[in-house]
Amino acid sequence: MAQTIKLKRSATPGSVPSTSSLSLGEVAINTYDGKMYIKKSAGGYDQVIEIGSGGGGGSSTTLYATQIVYEYVATASQTTFSGSDVNNLTLAYDTGTPPKVQVFLNGILLNEGSSADYVATNGTSIVLNDAVSVGDLVQIAAYKSSISFALNLDLEDNQKILLGDTDDLQIYHDGSNSYIEDAGTGNLILKSPQVEIDGNLKIAHAVVDTVTVTTTATASTQVDSFSSSEIRSCRYTIQITNSTDNTYQITEVLLIHDGTTPSMTEYGTIFTGAAIESTFDADITAGNVRLLATPASADTMIFKVVRHSITV
Repeated sequence: MAQTIKLKRSATPGSVPSTSSLSLGEVAINTYDGKMYIKKSAGGYDQVIEIGSGGGGGSSTTLYATQIVYEYVATASQTTFSGSDVNNLTLAYDTGTPPKVQVFLNGILLNEGSSADYVATNGTSIVLNDAVSVGDLVQIAAYKSSISFALNLDLEDNQKILLGDTDDLQIYHDGSNSYIEDAGTGNLILKSPQVEIDGNLKIAHAVVDTVTVTTTATASTQVDSFSSSEIRSCRYTIQITNSTDNTYQITEVLLIHDGTTPSMTEYGTIFTGAAIESTFDADITAGNVRLLATPASADTMIFKVVRHSITV
């Protein structure tokens, strides 16, 4: 009679077996994700790794779940255990709810929690609620996990990359737009010597945009435009470089419209040549407000325009 052999398995999306749930060499399957895992041991560390690639979309993924047992011999009235243990291993574990640790006192498993036996919140120390006696053996089984990718990580629309103990930072695409969402407490902080944005920058009801236009004639030329239904008013900063004469001009323009007619004023004009390089006007055509430049000569002129806009 034919027999069906079933391996240890889970149908929960994204579920990865822990080192404690598998024996050395044992295989487990996630039937929802179509992934297989095996427990291995090397250098004194237990790991659960994915067998082969992650299927679908050409991503190759390796998941690691490592268990390390730290051992401390207590001093009199000691409550906090951190840093190097008797084997010169430095305590580290994954935080979360609950934290990824098990704590044993003289071989007896303790309960985690501020109203129980210990608390583990920072990933580097364990604090017992009651002091232990000198010579007591405290063992901490700590779990740490990591993931590495050899190729792309492919997620479907509305599937999120979740970061933080309570999924505070979320990165995803909803089919139309892409999001980096800070869904928890605190601020979203970008730390870099320089942040470059290739495209428009929209901040709530404000938009910052840049454009560059080159002219070689005296005809009226569009140097910027925007939808009259989306933006009501703006302030332009315009720099003109006359590369033929090596002369320059900077000016500012305030512009507002009522949907039919634009109104504008130019101010703060400074130029290095004998006269201004260009004059400016505006109109509305096909639902778009246009900023028009009329160069004073056919010299090669480069217009760099920065627009700060306020939406309708």
